[in-house]
Amino acid sequence: MQIKISQILNSVDVLKALSLQKFPLSVLFKLRKDYTEIETAIRLFEDKRKELFEKFGVKDEEKGVITISDENQPSYMKEINTLLDEEIDINIQKIDLPPSYEMSVADFNQIDYLVNFPEQKTSDEAADHSAHND
Repeated sequence: MQIKISQILNSVDVLKALSLQKFPLSVLFKLRKDYTEIETAIRLFEDKRKELFEKFGVKDEEKGVITISDENQPSYMKEINTLLDEEIDINIQKIDLPPSYEMSVADFNQIDYLVNFPEQKTSDEAADHSAHND
Protein backbone atom coordinates (compact mmCIF):
# COMPACT_ATOMS: atom_id res chain seq x y z
CA MET A 1 0.00 0.00 0.00
CA GLN A 2 1.27 3.46 -0.86
CA ILE A 3 0.76 5.98 1.93
CA LYS A 4 2.13 9.40 2.82
CA ILE A 5 4.48 9.59 5.76
CA SER A 6 2.39 12.44 7.19
CA GLN A 7 -0.68 10.18 7.31
CA ILE A 8 1.24 7.57 9.27
CA LEU A 9 2.54 10.17 11.73
CA ASN A 10 -0.93 11.67 12.14
CA SER A 11 -2.35 8.27 13.08
CA VAL A 12 0.07 7.51 15.94
CA ASP A 13 -2.12 8.76 18.82
CA VAL A 14 -5.19 6.91 17.56
CA LEU A 15 -3.14 3.75 17.05
CA LYS A 16 -1.85 3.99 20.62
CA ALA A 17 -5.42 4.25 21.90
CA LEU A 18 -6.46 1.36 19.65
CA SER A 19 -3.63 -0.76 21.03
CA LEU A 20 -5.16 -0.54 24.51
CA GLN A 21 -8.45 -2.08 23.38
CA LYS A 22 -9.44 -5.74 23.40
CA PHE A 23 -10.16 -7.35 20.04
CA PRO A 24 -10.63 -10.86 18.66
CA LEU A 25 -7.37 -12.71 18.00
CA SER A 26 -7.76 -12.41 14.23
CA VAL A 27 -7.73 -8.61 14.57
CA LEU A 28 -4.89 -8.64 17.11
CA PHE A 29 -2.53 -10.57 14.84
CA LYS A 30 -3.11 -8.13 11.99
CA LEU A 31 -2.72 -5.12 14.29
CA ARG A 32 0.55 -6.42 15.71
CA LYS A 33 1.98 -6.87 12.21
CA ASP A 34 0.69 -3.46 11.15
CA TYR A 35 2.23 -1.78 14.21
CA THR A 36 5.60 -3.27 13.32
CA GLU A 37 5.34 -1.90 9.78
CA ILE A 38 4.23 1.52 11.04
CA GLU A 39 6.99 1.69 13.67
CA THR A 40 9.58 0.91 10.99
CA ALA A 41 8.25 3.72 8.79
CA ILE A 42 8.31 6.15 11.72
CA ARG A 43 11.92 5.21 12.59
CA LEU A 44 12.97 5.84 8.98
CA PHE A 45 11.27 9.23 9.06
CA GLU A 46 12.94 10.12 12.36
CA ASP A 47 16.36 9.17 10.97
CA LYS A 48 15.84 11.39 7.93
CA ARG A 49 14.49 14.21 10.11
CA LYS A 50 17.60 14.03 12.29
CA GLU A 51 19.80 14.18 9.20
CA LEU A 52 17.99 17.32 8.06
CA PHE A 53 18.26 18.82 11.53
CA GLU A 54 22.01 18.26 11.48
CA LYS A 55 22.27 19.60 7.90
CA PHE A 56 20.44 22.86 8.64
CA GLY A 57 21.06 23.18 12.38
CA VAL A 58 23.72 24.92 14.37
CA LYS A 59 25.06 23.13 17.42
CA ASP A 60 25.36 25.08 20.65
CA GLU A 61 28.47 23.43 22.11
CA GLU A 62 27.82 24.89 25.54
CA LYS A 63 24.23 23.60 25.85
CA GLY A 64 24.73 20.55 23.63
CA VAL A 65 21.65 21.26 21.54
CA ILE A 66 21.11 21.84 17.83
CA THR A 67 18.83 24.66 16.70
CA ILE A 68 17.70 25.74 13.26
CA SER A 69 18.68 29.32 12.57
CA ASP A 70 16.12 31.76 11.19
CA GLU A 71 17.97 31.90 7.88
CA ASN A 72 17.94 28.07 7.54
CA GLN A 73 14.33 27.67 8.69
CA PRO A 74 12.71 28.01 5.21
CA SER A 75 15.07 25.45 3.64
CA TYR A 76 14.62 23.06 6.55
CA MET A 77 10.83 23.36 6.44
CA LYS A 78 10.78 22.86 2.67
CA GLU A 79 12.72 19.60 2.97
CA ILE A 80 10.68 18.40 5.97
CA ASN A 81 7.43 19.08 4.10
CA THR A 82 8.77 17.22 1.06
CA LEU A 83 9.65 14.31 3.32
CA LEU A 84 6.21 14.34 4.98
CA ASP A 85 4.54 14.38 1.56
CA GLU A 86 6.60 11.41 0.37
CA GLU A 87 4.68 8.22 -0.29
CA ILE A 88 6.16 4.99 0.93
CA ASP A 89 5.20 1.40 0.31
CA ILE A 90 4.03 -0.24 3.51
CA ASN A 91 2.65 -3.74 3.95
CA ILE A 92 -0.58 -3.17 5.88
CA GLN A 93 -3.25 -5.79 6.48
CA LYS A 94 -6.53 -3.94 6.87
CA ILE A 95 -8.51 -4.89 9.94
CA ASP A 96 -12.21 -5.39 10.57
CA LEU A 97 -13.18 -3.52 13.70
CA PRO A 98 -16.04 -5.06 15.66
CA PRO A 99 -19.40 -3.41 14.82
CA SER A 100 -19.72 -2.29 18.45
CA TYR A 101 -16.37 -0.43 18.42
CA GLU A 102 -16.88 3.31 18.76
CA MET A 103 -14.60 6.18 17.85
CA SER A 104 -14.88 9.75 16.71
CA VAL A 105 -14.93 10.71 13.05
CA ALA A 106 -11.66 12.58 13.59
CA ASP A 107 -9.99 9.47 14.98
CA PHE A 108 -11.41 7.27 12.24
CA ASN A 109 -10.10 9.66 9.57
CA GLN A 110 -6.62 9.20 11.01
CA ILE A 111 -6.66 5.40 10.64
CA ASP A 112 -9.00 4.83 7.69
CA TYR A 113 -6.06 3.42 5.70
CA LEU A 114 -5.93 0.59 8.23
CA VAL A 115 -9.61 -0.34 8.43
CA ASN A 116 -11.89 -2.28 6.10
CA PHE A 117 -15.13 -0.46 5.55
CA PRO A 118 -18.18 -2.62 6.21
CA GLU A 119 -20.60 -2.61 3.34
CA GLN A 120 -23.31 -0.11 4.10
CA LYS A 121 -26.75 -0.32 2.57
CA THR A 122 -27.77 2.88 0.86
CA SER A 123 -31.07 4.42 1.88
CA ASP A 124 -32.58 3.21 -1.43
CA GLU A 125 -31.46 -0.38 -0.73
CA ALA A 126 -32.81 -0.20 2.81
CA ALA A 127 -36.17 1.15 1.56
CA ASP A 128 -36.30 -1.54 -1.14
CA HIS A 129 -35.54 -4.24 1.44
CA SER A 130 -38.23 -2.85 3.76
CA ALA A 131 -40.82 -2.81 0.96
CA HIS A 132 -40.18 -6.49 0.17
CA ASN A 133 -40.61 -7.47 3.81
CA ASP A 134 -44.02 -5.79 4.21
